Amino acid sequence: MKIKYLPGQRIAYRRQLRAYGPQNRTFMTDFKAWVEAKNLFLGSTILGLALDNPQQTPASACRYEVGLVTKRTDFLLPIKQRIIPGNKYAIFSIAHTVGPSIVICQLL
Repeated sequence: MKIKYLPGQRIAYRRQLRAYGPQNRTFMTDFKAWVEAKNLFLGSTILGLALDNPQQTPASACRYEVGLVTKRTDFLLPIKQRIIPGNKYAIFSIAHTVGPSIVICQLL
C-alpha cells in the first residue's frame, strides 16, 4: 500500500451499496467489460473506490465505485460522472482486481 496525493479527476462510474467482499470482483469485471465494449480503455485508469469504513458503516450502506478516468461527458445511465477531489489516498491492489486497475481509499 502507498499513500499518494491524487489530483482531482473526472470519472465515469457505477456504484454499489453492500458489504465489501468477493462480489466486488464481479462488479469490477462487469465494468471492465463495458469499458472494452465501448472502446474506452485507451491507456486510461480504472479505479475501484471503497468510500466507507466498514467498521463504522453498516454493511448494506458501504459504497463501492468502479470508475474510468476520462474527460468524456456523454455517458448514459446507469453510468454516472463525478469529479474525485484531489486528496491523499491509500492506493493498493487486492485479490478481487484482475487486469489494470487501482483500488483507492480516501484517508479520513
